[in-house]
Amino acid sequence: MSEVGVLLCDCQGAGSNLMDPVRLGADAFGDIEMIKTRHLCDPNEIARISSEMIRRGVKRLVIGACGTDYARSAVGLPLVKNGWPAQLLEFVPLVELFCGAGAAGTSAIDEERALSSVRLVLKRGIERIAARKWEPPVYRRPRRRVGIIGGGVAGLLLARCLEAAGVQAVVIERENELGGYLRKVSSLDVDGGKVEVQVVSALKERLICKEAPSRNGKLEFRTCTEAVHIKGGPGRFVISFSPDGEEEVGAVVLATGYSCEFHPEDHGLPSSGWMVSGRGPVVYSMSALEEALGRETFDNLEHFRGKKVAFVVDVSTGDSKVFTVSGLKNATRLRREFACEVYFFARDAKVSGADLESLYGAARRAGVVFVKREGSKPSITIKPTEGKAGGKALISCLLPSLGGGFMEKPLKIEVDLVCLDERLLPSVRDESLCASLEIGSGRNLRSDAMAWRPGRRAAPGSLSRFQEENVRLYTVRTAREGVWAIGGARGDQDLPESLTDASCAAMEIKEWLDGYEALASLTETDGPTKPEGDHHEEHREGGPERDIGAIGTSGSVVLFSRDGWQALVRAVVDEQKCARCLTCVRVCPHRAIKVLPFGESERRAAEVDPAACRGCGTCASACPGRAIRLTAFSDEEFLAELEVMGEYL
Repeated sequence: MSEVGVLLCDCQGAGSNLMDPVRLGADAFGDIEMIKTRHLCDPNEIARISSEMIRRGVKRLVIGACGTDYARSAVGLPLVKNGWPAQLLEFVPLVELFCGAGAAGTSAIDEERALSSVRLVLKRGIERIAARKWEPPVYRRPRRRVGIIGGGVAGLLLARCLEAAGVQAVVIERENELGGYLRKVSSLDVDGGKVEVQVVSALKERLICKEAPSRNGKLEFRTCTEAVHIKGGPGRFVISFSPDGEEEVGAVVLATGYSCEFHPEDHGLPSSGWMVSGRGPVVYSMSALEEALGRETFDNLEHFRGKKVAFVVDVSTGDSKVFTVSGLKNATRLRREFACEVYFFARDAKVSGADLESLYGAARRAGVVFVKREGSKPSITIKPTEGKAGGKALISCLLPSLGGGFMEKPLKIEVDLVCLDERLLPSVRDESLCASLEIGSGRNLRSDAMAWRPGRRAAPGSLSRFQEENVRLYTVRTAREGVWAIGGARGDQDLPESLTDASCAAMEIKEWLDGYEALASLTETDGPTKPEGDHHEEHREGGPERDIGAIGTSGSVVLFSRDGWQALVRAVVDEQKCARCLTCVRVCPHRAIKVLPFGESERRAAEVDPAACRGCGTCASACPGRAIRLTAFSDEEFLAELEVMGEYL
């Protein structure tokens, strides 16, 4: 009895009467099992055919359906979750060859030509799957504990979400208080009072309070602690602390945020001496104003009432929207609550985010006057008031003309208070963490941002330090498997976007840990025992008792990689061919390959961590000795695929 089976799907009649084992000549393909269906995308139909193939003793499947990419997601993943190894499924696009060949008025010659092409493609697919070697990697059981570096709003919300999902988490914060930017903010939105002071206070109480009850006892907060080094790989990272200490975690989340630094010289002011004595300063930075408006005592804010206030953005920050959003929100609040006369100077209003356009509309409806300026920056002059405390600020800027260029006379406005934007810099921790995790390009982006001056183009990716090599453009992932970046650690995120990042990462990490553990239960031989305090089931469906060579038994394997189908495709090194030239170590974007010195390992070849490898094939293409191949695709299979394509074309 053959171990190879063929599933034919005519996409509800798209293949007409040509998608027929008899017309295809099933006997010509050898001793195989062939089943035809009309709608293989139906989960119930997949389950039925899967059971039938298992009953017939089939262990390798060739799926003849529509486009390969779609079939892998709509058909392949359900089959894998029903127990079929991903490496033993072969997809061949047949429906595209049939389309139009069986329609009314089609000649017999066209039908026979289509049948010949399908027979050729199907035959090559059967040959490939029959010759394929399946080498399942061995995974260690992951540590079901997540290390979150950064105790800001994104990190804290992620910790609470993981707690609700039953996953342990430890939050590591270098400062003596949790909350970060959330401690300063007074509101998230001003349009219609959606999220106002009361809601933000509730959010602070829920996230920042370390003494808040933990339903599962799975949260731990460590303040005045800095993560200085991270080693290990997916499932078993080790975070070193300062002061002394280590923590073993299964996954790492970088929530270090960004820092704001006020540089008066960016706005043409001297580095000192621009502050005028009085009840309040004439010049505020955006962060200082946010903190002042976030104070609980309303009486402290009375010096704002009835003042003329100007906001100036797009000077210290190149293309960031953070201070545009902060300025719009606070300008609207000053206008509504303190009857201020507010001017907003900007080159462009950056509102590329959820509900930010409505925030801009709310500011206009409240009476904020927007001034579209031109040139690198407006001129700001501080004028002390004689005989009185306080002072004035004179702002002068060029305006665009309707015919192009500038208006002849600059606009000059004298205000009581001026609020200026700041520089956004990567966290001081980012460089050491990137070095220990071996991610990023190696450029010192904080130094690049510090060297930036108004009028220059912003340094590319100056905040997304952890995602410079994010080749697949995943939202919160990094190039390292098991490492996530959220909030300000991956870009100029505003507060709502940071909260979204945290929720997204929580779902991904839970799915990743569950799937990783399922794979470990299939392949683990002598891995570590279950960590103390973990409460996962010892024998969940598809547990250790399941034979990894068997298929179709009860239970399911949840793929732990977001790129679904490629989750079980891994690089394999031929020890006889490997020359230890380190080429694979240098080119691997996921740091999944290492070469240990002689004496530290029994292997005399490069070693691939299957949990860290994502099956991208970069190492296989770069290896000069052809010592590396992917578990599902050999060089011979690629060449055969190209040959079939050439014959068909």
